[in-house]
Amino acid sequence: SHQKIPCDMLVLKGSAVVNEAMLTGESVPQVKEAIDSNQYPVGQSLDIDDPTFRRHIIFGGTFCVDQSAKQSQFLTESSMVNDVLAPPDQ
Repeated sequence: SHQKIPCDMLVLKGSAVVNEAMLTGESVPQVKEAIDSNQYPVGQSLDIDDPTFRRHIIFGGTFCVDQSAKQSQFLTESSMVNDVLAPPDQ
């Protein structure tokens, strides 16, 4: 079964395959990769409309088809929750 993504997320570790058909109409699942922290300076804003960053963002309302940790170990639902950072306003 596919997990519905509850909110927009930035991939910090590992990768995911998501079905974005409900947003884009694209029937082919999309691969999302972890952002390389060495490539982007701390404090740089990410523009979700910039194709450079879109491969690192999972959009809320899409469905996760598969996900993996950096060493290709599958994440459990509880470990996924623990890796999600708190919003910046908290």
